[in-house]
Amino acid sequence: GLSELIRNKHILVPPNDSSSIYLAVKKIMANPKFKASLIADSKEIKQKFSAESVGKKTVEVYEELN
Repeated sequence: GLSELIRNKHILVPPNDSSSIYLAVKKIMANPKFKASLIADSKEIKQKFSAESVGKKTVEVYEELN
């Protein structure tokens, strides 16, 4: 994940590091408030970077260049 997407609220683990993945999942499952915040933030990120949102932003940039 890109650091600008996770905004220091989420857990970033190295790929293929099963110990880190295990500890991250354990932390999430042990803290319902943290889990709920991850879900809420993920929904916001999904909307912000949806195909429609990115497409509109791309068109805006191209229009500004003309």
